Amino acid sequence: MTISFDNTPHQIALPSHPCDNIPFVTTNIVVKKWITSNYHYMVPEVDGSLEELSPDFSRFLTDVKRGVEHLGAARATPVVLGPVTMTHLCVYKQYACEPVSTTPPKQNKKTFFQQFEIMLDDKVKGSTESIGNNRMALLEKLLPIYGKLLADLAKLGVQEIQIHEPSLVFDESALAPLFKRTYKGPDSILPGNVDINMVSFCEDVGESNYKWLTSVPGIKTISLDFTRGENLKLIQDFGFPPEKVLGAGLIDGRNVWKVNPVVIKDILGALESACVKTIRVQPSVR
Repeated sequence: MTISFDNTPHQIALPSHPCDNIPFVTTNIVVKKWITSNYHYMVPEVDGSLEELSPDFSRFLTDVKRGVEHLGAARATPVVLGPVTMTHLCVYKQYACEPVSTTPPKQNKKTFFQQFEIMLDDKVKGSTESIGNNRMALLEKLLPIYGKLLADLAKLGVQEIQIHEPSLVFDESALAPLFKRTYKGPDSILPGNVDINMVSFCEDVGESNYKWLTSVPGIKTISLDFTRGENLKLIQDFGFPPEKVLGAGLIDGRNVWKVNPVVIKDILGALESACVKTIRVQPSVR
């Protein structure tokens, strides 16, 4: 595997083994920064061939069960990447790059990075409705899987499940129907018999997402970042439900070695003044 960080986005080449009868072909995988961090992830590509999904969570469930047995149900907390963020991070067929062979670029119609630039241009210029429809279609395939996974985790006796939805920090109105479809109403994937900690990411979640988060009855804890953004102002302006727990991200997850106690004390004082009843002090990224 080779990786180059000379350009953005990046390229990972996964070559097959050159054999007598097998041509040497390189499949290029798009690598992007994880939201606003310096971590990277390989962008999932989805096309029309995706029909039935049959994930195997047996290893994950076994690990959680072992955690409950050794640490106790109160401390063994499974972490799950939320389905809305999963759909948001995917690149769909009409925007996906095709594999690029090792033929010299002058013999190819487009190089990898030319293809990616076209992909990004198309995504920006493309129909918002079309992008939303793709996301919703994928979400409908994912929801039964997530619902069963969360139910299986609850059966193991855990007291809390962390659901990470870092896409909450994006100011995209097209994501709102996805969040509502997933977490609110009779078809919500939330199991109801275990506490849910909804975790956002570095930055504030914006006014509309904040109002939605605080209105979902199935969410017990809301974890927000207070090292950047306007989450404190959102709480001061719109309040915080007394029945919910605030996961206050006061330790900068990007630099846990640099903490200013005076700043943290001031924020905690402001949260108490805003009548937040229950506060967990934690990193901005859990």
